[in-house]
Parts: sequence; structure tokens; C-alpha cells
Amino acid sequence: MNDYKYHYLFTTFDIESFNMEDFKYNFVNMTAFRIVDLEDLSVKEILKDMERFQTHGSSSAPNNRTRSIEVSHIFLFIYLFR
Repeated sequence: MNDYKYHYLFTTFDIESFNMEDFKYNFVNMTAFRIVDLEDLSVKEILKDMERFQTHGSSSAPNNRTRSIEVSHIFLFIYLFR
């Protein structure tokens, strides 16, 4: 899935957290859009509030980060479309 025939479109809040090294020199067409402006003051406030309520459990649990991202997506979508 990493040759010139494949095209990917990402819409995510954290594209920079993905390891894209395997796709770098294979001419894969990849496009990514950041959905929110991380420099926006209201977004910064929301992210700061989310950090306060984030659980500080075991970092070795594989699904902790995924759940955190899912919750943040839901929260931001509700905030954006209210």
C-alpha cells in the first residue's frame, strides 16, 4: 500500500504524530488537512481544559492514546457545530 498507485486523504487533528517514513520515497499521493487552528485562543483554552481532566493512568496501555484522541475529536466537533 505504499506505491505510486495509492492516494490517501487524511483529516485529523494530529497528522504530525503519524510515522510517514515508509511512504516518503515511494511517490504515494498523500494529502492532509488540519481541521482546527491550534493557534486559535479558544482552541488553546479547550485543549488546556482537556489536559486538566485527562487521566494520568498507565502510559503502557495501548488504547489510552486512542481513546483520548477519540474523546477530543467528539468534544471539538460538538464545540465547532454548536
